[in-house]
Amino acid sequence: MSASFHQQAESNFQLLFQDALEKLTKKGFHVLINIDEVHLTPLLKKFASCYQIMIRNNLNVSLLMAGLPENVSEIQNDDVLTFLLRANRIVLNPLDIESIKNSYQHIFSKAGYTFSTETLLYMTKQTQGFAYAFQLLGYHLWEEIIHSSNKTISISDINNILDIYISELNRNVYFKVYSDMSEREKEFVQAMVKSKQHKVKSQVIGNLMEKGPNYIAVYRRKLIDDQIIKPNGYGYVSFLLPYFDKFVEQEMILDEF
Repeated sequence: MSASFHQQAESNFQLLFQDALEKLTKKGFHVLINIDEVHLTPLLKKFASCYQIMIRNNLNVSLLMAGLPENVSEIQNDDVLTFLLRANRIVLNPLDIESIKNSYQHIFSKAGYTFSTETLLYMTKQTQGFAYAFQLLGYHLWEEIIHSSNKTISISDINNILDIYISELNRNVYFKVYSDMSEREKEFVQAMVKSKQHKVKSQVIGNLMEKGPNYIAVYRRKLIDDQIIKPNGYGYVSFLLPYFDKFVEQEMILDEF
């Protein structure tokens, strides 16, 4: 089938959408619509409302949306889009260490490079299972070694790219994550940094914030749901994102000027 759009297509979107789906449903096709990096915008609200109508009309259409946890929650909790609360929400956990290690080893070995086990584990640890960090670190390591005749990758090769790797994490991810946090959430992660501990007890965070357990539990849960921190033993939390503690520390210093 074919479709054409004109200047008034936006105002007639629902009619065009329904017409296309009716034709495809009659032919036995099922349409899957993918939306990546979703945000709650007027256009998304309009589309989701149309989608709900198509489902009520028993048309063959499914919707798959992906985005940051806080953006997905905002969409599902919107007054107009509460029907999305019935959708199956899948939380993607951090990549496991073994998968990252094996992927790095496979990709670089295929290109003729070798790692020691220590170097491979050191590189893997820098990502903390964060999928974007896994891609970013691999890219910068490749750019670092591609012009070298040395086929053995060392810890120093990885250290050579850490500054640019961390800088791009800050610019591409952490500035946005931190700016979207509430003041209380910022105080929570700042307390974690002030503790100077890798894994921090909730009681220590409460003491630094001068707040009780129930208050701390609310923001602890919110930050875990947003995949910024993670439980790390009974009553303890640690940062999920690699080098995010360094970013928070930097922001705290900047706030002092």
